[in-house]
Amino acid sequence: QTVTIQFDGTDVLDENGATSATFLTSDIGTLTATFYLPEKPSGTKQITVNGQANVGFTIRSAVSLDSKSAQVGSSITVAGNGFAASEALTFKVEDKTVDTVSAGTNGKFSKAITIPRLGGGSRTLEVIGGNGSYSTVSFSVLGKITSVEPNGGTVQCGDEAIVTGEGFMPNEDLYIDFGTTQAIDISSGDTAVRDDGTFITKFRISTQPTGVKDLTVRQASGSSDSRENAVQIVGQLTRLLINGKPRSASNKTIECSAELTLAGRGFTAGSDLEVVLQATSDINVTYKTHGLLNPVVRSDGTFVIIFNTNNLGADQGIDIQVKDIDKEITVSTRTKTDTDEEPDVFGGIDVIGRILTFTPLTGTADTEIEITGCGYHAGATVEVRTPSIDSVLGSETVEAVSVPTPDATATTDTEDEVSGAGTYKVAFKFGDLGESVDLPLGPVTFTVSSTGGGFTIEDTTAPFILSEVDSKRVDVTPLFGSSEDEVTIIGTGFPPGKEVGHITFDGERISVTSTGVGFINPISSKIKTDISGVFQVLATVPAVTRGVKLVTTTDIPATTRGSFEVRKKLSIITPETASGYVGSEIIVKGTGFNAVEIRSLRFNGVHVTSTNYGLKIVGIGNFVAGDKIETDSLGRFKVRFVVPAIASGRPVMVTTDDGGIANFEVVPRISLVSPAILKNGTAIRIVGDGFRSNESIVVDFGEPTQRSQLNANFLGQFDSYTQPVHLQTSSVKPLTIKGLDSSVEVNSFFYVKPSLEVEGVIAQDGTFVRGISSGKVGTFMRLRGKGFAKNDLVTLEIGTVSINIDQRIISDKDGEFTTDIKIPRIVGGTKEITATGTSGDVASTTFTITAQLLSINGFPITSVGFTPVDVQVDDVVSIVGDGFLSTQTISFEVGISGQGSLQNIGMQSAETDGSLKTTFTVPIMSYGPKVIRLTTSAPSSQINIVGIRVVGRIKPGGISNRRSGFPEPVGSDNNSIYLWGDGFEENKPLTVTLTPQSGGSAVQIANENLLDRYGSAGPKTNSSGRFDEVEFKIPDPSGFASGLVTVTVATPNTSTNTELVFSQVNSGGQLQISKSKRVTPDQRIQIRGFGYDNGADDSGIVVGQLELRTTTASHTRVVAGLQDEGAGSYNVDGIKTNKNGVFEM
Repeated sequence: QTVTIQFDGTDVLDENGATSATFLTSDIGTLTATFYLPEKPSGTKQITVNGQANVGFTIRSAVSLDSKSAQVGSSITVAGNGFAASEALTFKVEDKTVDTVSAGTNGKFSKAITIPRLGGGSRTLEVIGGNGSYSTVSFSVLGKITSVEPNGGTVQCGDEAIVTGEGFMPNEDLYIDFGTTQAIDISSGDTAVRDDGTFITKFRISTQPTGVKDLTVRQASGSSDSRENAVQIVGQLTRLLINGKPRSASNKTIECSAELTLAGRGFTAGSDLEVVLQATSDINVTYKTHGLLNPVVRSDGTFVIIFNTNNLGADQGIDIQVKDIDKEITVSTRTKTDTDEEPDVFGGIDVIGRILTFTPLTGTADTEIEITGCGYHAGATVEVRTPSIDSVLGSETVEAVSVPTPDATATTDTEDEVSGAGTYKVAFKFGDLGESVDLPLGPVTFTVSSTGGGFTIEDTTAPFILSEVDSKRVDVTPLFGSSEDEVTIIGTGFPPGKEVGHITFDGERISVTSTGVGFINPISSKIKTDISGVFQVLATVPAVTRGVKLVTTTDIPATTRGSFEVRKKLSIITPETASGYVGSEIIVKGTGFNAVEIRSLRFNGVHVTSTNYGLKIVGIGNFVAGDKIETDSLGRFKVRFVVPAIASGRPVMVTTDDGGIANFEVVPRISLVSPAILKNGTAIRIVGDGFRSNESIVVDFGEPTQRSQLNANFLGQFDSYTQPVHLQTSSVKPLTIKGLDSSVEVNSFFYVKPSLEVEGVIAQDGTFVRGISSGKVGTFMRLRGKGFAKNDLVTLEIGTVSINIDQRIISDKDGEFTTDIKIPRIVGGTKEITATGTSGDVASTTFTITAQLLSINGFPITSVGFTPVDVQVDDVVSIVGDGFLSTQTISFEVGISGQGSLQNIGMQSAETDGSLKTTFTVPIMSYGPKVIRLTTSAPSSQINIVGIRVVGRIKPGGISNRRSGFPEPVGSDNNSIYLWGDGFEENKPLTVTLTPQSGGSAVQIANENLLDRYGSAGPKTNSSGRFDEVEFKIPDPSGFASGLVTVTVATPNTSTNTELVFSQVNSGGQLQISKSKRVTPDQRIQIRGFGYDNGADDSGIVVGQLELRTTTASHTRVVAGLQDEGAGSYNVDGIKTNKNGVFEM
């Protein structure tokens, strides 16, 4: 039969989505059909066959995504069906609304949503309907690089690039691959992704050849993103050495020529290079590649070139250009580059000139003088002048730039050559000036200069001695000075090649040394003139008093004698630099004074005395009254004194009260950095002096740099503290004092060592308690480390025990870490905790492990409280603890603290691991909670815990029908029973209650039938909670059947039970196994008989032998070897009852 199947009134579909609702039944009328449902809103719908047979089917909502993964900010399409018609839907991720949409009338929707900012990994999208529909689908958030700065721009190796991203796995380390460099070092910023999946990090461009470079950010979990052509590396000059020393502000000038070393990076590997020197005059000096050393770029894009410039013309700022011939790339020293953290090459080099040769050194007006030089302005004119003559003595044109021939090779030769750019040779005579010019006899210097480019190059020769025939003249240079000064003595116009004798100064012969002009006879020490009749010697002014002194020759007396005026002079002998720190010692020498002249010495205008400056005579001169100085017979003195506290900023004058002056410069210093070795969190004390008066001073210290500011006092001193050192890793750190007024910098250092501290402990309720550095085994302590190397793996030990085996501790970028560590079970006491980094950093602190009790009688002691264990006198109590010192002696007491009733119960030593396991026997004491006190030997400490509660008991054998002898807990109506007990309340009345175990009512013994050992009614416990021989009578009649009776003995707050065998005599005898009924051969069995006859005289009767019989009576056996265990007796005749008709065997 053909049937039609519909779903909710709509024909069903085939697998292709086409209507296909007709199906055939089988020949026996059964129907099996496979079909697809048309889309409908949610709810329970009916599947009908021919509109009759109904099957309920519930449509549930479902959603899907066009992509299972996406980056933050990208779009994914969410499709859904099975929702209620026109139902309002909300999209949520992690409980945050992302978007909304309404389903169609068919319960379907399709919506493109934007992925919000989320951390990377799997996320769940919830679609929540206003009518109760709900469906979820999972997707993965992919990491995305959001920016690279500079984005696609050009960079140089060493530049810092900034990378930001989102959608990466939170709290997981970042790795950056740049170009050919894998996992490049992160210079600053995030080394791990933040909680929200974002990061901002920086790195320096690594050394690589030129070109565009890709960048990848990745994580160990697999999250990654790449940016193609992220940046382009361009070439740069990194080093410029001038004659082997780095180019700098103080080393940028060469004289004439120099050896240059150029280094660079970011070039094309394997490329050929050439160097161009670009002068400011637009004249190029080009060195071909075959004329250089190492003119090829290395595989990593770097190069080092060495060459000699040869002679260059004067210039300011010659640009040095390096050209990549293959790629037409040029870098220049006019492009500022400072990313390599080396001395900057910006600004190129300056060239200055100098005189190379000057001949001869003496002569007359007819002598030709020749001067050569280099480094002057190319193509300009050099002029020769002397100060005393207005006219130009000579001039010449400087050589222009010359280009090396193609076969020239690089050289490091620095010999001067008078050829090439900037060189000249000029010759002239004094006689060419004419007779109208007065010639300066004696020493004459010449200045050679050229001008161009807005600046002048000039240099001055050594003196030329101009002589006039037969003038016999002596000149002294300088014309005045003081004793011990060096002077030049020149003789002109003497006979050529003749000895003129010795030199006398103020009539006294003095020693001289030759300057090369003239000659000194090595035997006679007499002076001989040169071929021009000239001599020049050096001499030291002898110790003489002040005034004008004459200088002449002995053998050929001078017609015109030289003169020298001796003046008062102060010289600072020590220190040689005439500069030093406050507190340093100065030695001052005075010369040129009058003989035995009395003077006062002043320092910065203050009279220097032995009291205020520690003034002392040093071998020359004397003290007179008033701390004044008296010169010797030659007008000299020599003293020493200490530099007082004084501000710097200007020379300090050392003077006398009449003539002589010397300048001393105070040098700023740091006199104290304390402590020099410190931990993070420590403030540094800094003491200094010698700074400007009331100067503002900044202190930069550490790496990263911290800054503090302070002020010097009016004497230039300070004594102050910085802010506490923080975020400093372990190493030597710089400390720089900068004077803001003087721009003076003084450097020092301090060492940061890593530190470790216990910040506190974690309480049992999970709260953090700060400031606690002690606890028990199992306590969680919070440790904080500072000053370790950044991102270093740290291991922890307490004593010699590792305590972070299962926990990786890694310091952060500031070298710090915080971790919670559980104290392991080790010996107690104060323990050293050591943190060790892989870089060798070690820091330690202490934590005191205190002893604790873990359990009493197996019941654990917890922080939330402990319910005392009920015990009876003579019970054995077990105690377990830990945290004690190794083999430490511990004494035990039990009782009531504060009442003097603690009883010593023994001593025990802890195990070598600090653990304790011991037992003690409860001594006789009254009822109630009792303190267990443990007292340790040195160091002495106590543990007190209310650990046990003593409860009442009937002592072993403490129930009997006789006052003494072997106890028999057996009785019948009207029999007396005696009780012994302890552990009850002190001085309290007793009650006794009998309860038959076979059934029946309990009976409390009447007061008159309850007697103490003296026969008085109303027995009580004693002061120890104990009682002896308390007597009670079994009621008569009791109404009890033969069997066991529970005897309950009580005081108001405690009670205990024991058993009494009750026997109604001759009531039909009963046999009872009193303990275990499951036994093995050779195991003892206890039996009891009661209700038997007790004989005519109440002395008991023999009831027979004990027989064992199987339940089927197939086997029987008489038991021999019975042992009397209590009531009754046994002999060869058999078992005999006692007076109560009872036996126990």
